[in-house]
Amino acid sequence: MKVRNFHLRSILSHENTEVTICALPTIIHSFGWFGVLIEANPALYQSIDNDFSGLNYRLIKTAVSDISGQGRLALGVNSDISSLSASNTANWGLVLDEIDVQVRRLHEILDELNIPYNFDLLSLDIEGFDVRVLNDLICNSNYRPEVIIIEATSEDGDLGATGLLPLVCDIYKLVSSTTANLILSRRWG
Repeated sequence: MKVRNFHLRSILSHENTEVTICALPTIIHSFGWFGVLIEANPALYQSIDNDFSGLNYRLIKTAVSDISGQGRLALGVNSDISSLSASNTANWGLVLDEIDVQVRRLHEILDELNIPYNFDLLSLDIEGFDVRVLNDLICNSNYRPEVIIIEATSEDGDLGATGLLPLVCDIYKLVSSTTANLILSRRWG
């Protein structure tokens, strides 16, 4: 990936895959990039601060969805798994508790932080809310990240079959995938 800016605006939940969690501090450090991490589970705040100590990042303590307001965060037996949907949390084991959390739309957070509309990388792993958040971001704001890593799958490469709206599919193309993620690239500069 060619990085146009010397800053990376990385938006992600701390519950990303182990490789991404381990790699992100190294990436931020190696390239001198700025990272924005969004996490709703208070039990993870200290570990995030420890993992990213000394790096240029900002932790936003909220849940993200396609609506703003209050929500219930279902906490799983594994502290890395929590979701605004108890059934999504239950997919990974027992739901141990639910807590009230603030829920915000991604573009509202980006606006408050003065993130440029054409930032380089957006990584979403929001336990079942990834597609909704991306659709909301692209359809209701001017944000157009160059590369998007989203927890979603497509067996035949049809982005529309994932639930992504036509506008998102018009702006982004599938460039690669993993078992659990799609990697999208903006079609135009």
